[in-house]
Amino acid sequence: MTPRLPNFDRCAQSPPVEDDFQGVRVVLPEKVDLSKDPSLPMFGAFQIPDEVAEAIPGGSPHRALVMLIVNTNGYHPYSSSVAGQAILFERAEAPEGMFRGYFNVDVFPAARLKPQADRFFVSVYLDQFQSQPAAVVVEDGKAE
Repeated sequence: MTPRLPNFDRCAQSPPVEDDFQGVRVVLPEKVDLSKDPSLPMFGAFQIPDEVAEAIPGGSPHRALVMLIVNTNGYHPYSSSVAGQAILFERAEAPEGMFRGYFNVDVFPAARLKPQADRFFVSVYLDQFQSQPAAVVVEDGKAE
């Protein structure tokens, strides 16, 4: 079951984070049918050294998470804060000296995009760290 979005807790769909991992990871479905659900869920996790986290202005690395969305119908880039209007974030359990966090958002409202059929590439940035781009096909569900 998909959790209510947005939220900033670990969930069943969260990507794995090994103790020695440093960076950002995201998971998106390979395909979305807008006729069944008009959302584009993204589940993410990050783990960075404490000294990097402490150097980020704003009190929480969650606030510095930025997503980049590029669609293939015109190659228009969109960028947005992952945290949006959220104000409180939990620091997840992590190895000593590391800061770990989770984020789960619906890409469309977070990026202020109208749900639309297209192919999208989504990646997330945090300081010097970048996730691998995730590709997702969004269909309108209409019979051809």
